[in-house]
Amino acid sequence: MDGQATTEQPSMPRPRERSARQLGGAMAASLLRRRSRGSDLKVGLVLVHHEVATEQGTPGRDVVPAQSTSLFEGQLDHLRRH
Repeated sequence: MDGQATTEQPSMPRPRERSARQLGGAMAASLLRRRSRGSDLKVGLVLVHHEVATEQGTPGRDVVPAQSTSLFEGQLDHLRRH
């Protein structure tokens, strides 16, 4: 080392890795939904959004990209239906 500080950029997940994670999350959610419907257990849901904005953020540029208003409204509609 020559005494200069270096900053490493965190690596972003590749599109296939991101898709696999999303698919895994969807599969887990589907399984939990099926199990809970046949049960007397009460289930709660917590949604966390760092930011909802008029335009969608850019995952490759933003550390935590904003969710667009239309996407957020679509998610709420989906929750109302299920």
